[in-house]
Amino acid sequence: MPGVDASTAHGQKRKRAPDTTSPPTPHWKRGGFRSAEEANVAFWDNLPKVPLCPPALKEFDRRKSSGCVPRPASCVTAPGFQRDPAVVKDYSVQLKRFARRGGPDIRDLRGYPESAGTPSSSVALPPRKHRHSNPSVSSQPTPQNSRRTSAYHPGFERNLILHGVYPVGYKYADGRTAVKPDNWEEIDRRMVQRRPSLSSSQFSDDAFSNFILKTDNAVDEGDVMCDVFPILRGETDIPSTKSKLFGNLKPLTDGTIVDAQPDWCYGAGPKQLNPQVQEQLSRYIVPCANPRSPILPNNSTEVKGPSGTWAVVTRQALYDGALGARAMHSIQSYGQTEPIYDNNAYTITSAFDGVLLQMYTTHLTQPANSEAQPTYHMNRLKSYAMNNDPDIFRQGAAAFRNGRDWTMEKRNDFIRAANERVKSQAQNISIESSGYSQPSPSTISATALETDTSVDGPALESDTSVDELAMNSEVRGERSRKRIRRSD
Repeated sequence: MPGVDASTAHGQKRKRAPDTTSPPTPHWKRGGFRSAEEANVAFWDNLPKVPLCPPALKEFDRRKSSGCVPRPASCVTAPGFQRDPAVVKDYSVQLKRFARRGGPDIRDLRGYPESAGTPSSSVALPPRKHRHSNPSVSSQPTPQNSRRTSAYHPGFERNLILHGVYPVGYKYADGRTAVKPDNWEEIDRRMVQRRPSLSSSQFSDDAFSNFILKTDNAVDEGDVMCDVFPILRGETDIPSTKSKLFGNLKPLTDGTIVDAQPDWCYGAGPKQLNPQVQEQLSRYIVPCANPRSPILPNNSTEVKGPSGTWAVVTRQALYDGALGARAMHSIQSYGQTEPIYDNNAYTITSAFDGVLLQMYTTHLTQPANSEAQPTYHMNRLKSYAMNNDPDIFRQGAAAFRNGRDWTMEKRNDFIRAANERVKSQAQNISIESSGYSQPSPSTISATALETDTSVDGPALESDTSVDELAMNSEVRGERSRKRIRRSD
């Protein structure tokens, strides 16, 4: 009879193995800041225009109480100001420029206490106390409790625009609007393809009535995620993740905004990509520290409840799409002598509130010069009122699922190409070590995104599939690879 553990025999629970996952790096370290407070200060100082919102007022109060508000320089009178016409004209130009920029700085006068003999016209209210607050703890913000900016106030989008991430309908300085990707027509044709799983025989009017019932009974975001969204996305074996924090990625801007956390995200299985490539591009394509989480997240969805703000969900989709486009660009450019800018979109994001479904593409364009960063452009792809009628629902659900399959195909193509480049480089290095020939520098060139020249991992083939539709099988029939079983 096999031996029994003493702790188990006495009814005690066996201890779990310790979690070996390393904690994520703090956001301010990834952004190159010395503390969280410094990152928060940099966010507000770098905004081209500070919005009038509660977080901005809170930051102003913090700086005023800590003595960080700068005082205006003392005025210097210019002799002969009223006598010399040339001087008068020069100072008139300066005065107009001074007025356009907001006039004198009177920030040091705000909140200045009134004299004891002057009756106050208002009564100062005591500060609001939060429930369970500890009076012994100082109310001054510290680096530990300083929070980064989220999509719930306008400064979030302004920060993205400042760093070259442009939302739908953005007008550039020269009057141009958003630039569409070169493969726009290809994506549009794929979105409208019919799916057998959404035909009237498979998705009946009664099924649509059940969808309407769940939509009407959803009161918050949790109800939409649990009851409504599963009907839209259907069933699939494509790797996905729910509400995982993208804490492993390099900051997209200056590290002062929160990490992305899509409500739903599709990506590739970690085993599909060569481990050496994953290690070299980890800060761009591996969003989570969990080794089982999907990589290359180029298809994500943000969900809101009936009382959610649509402006917030579109800002979140803009952020998710830019991260996905950067990930696809990094794997596309891996092992190349120069980064590839083909002006094509390989990332689709969706926003869904239980009724309205909007889908977007995000692509990046080549920077203006070698010192600049790429710019990201978001375009609205499709929009559907899912509770309108059964046909509109079928069209919207088909577009969502077609977009999911299309992004998977592009993702697998880039993974396969990167694995082949690693395999080719490994073979060239093996030939070089045998002394038969010398490989050219281009065959073992480093990747354009912080990679090494040593690649020794095996090339792994993709184990995901293309499309469920029989009508599309001939398009990719020439490529021999394993397919995922998909039934939605």
